[in-house]
Amino acid sequence: VVLAGLKTAQGVLATCQALADEGLLVYVVRECVADSDEARGRAVLDHVLCQYADVLNAEAFREQISQELMMDMFIAFKIAKRAG
Repeated sequence: VVLAGLKTAQGVLATCQALADEGLLVYVVRECVADSDEARGRAVLDHVLCQYADVLNAEAFREQISQELMMDMFIAFKIAKRAG
């Protein structure tokens, strides 16, 4: 799940915690969240959200997700090949 939104320290954090509690892999892209208090938002991104999600900048997210998609495609190919 890629999480974006406003109020990093409230809504984004609460949603991230709930998704992580459900066992979902969560990404937070730094450029896609904001907070009315910039210092508070930065602190939450740097010190709190990283406990529940992969917090990445946009470029790092693009790289990470492309690698994961390639791995998923490789696994699907191997399973289909074994199935005949």
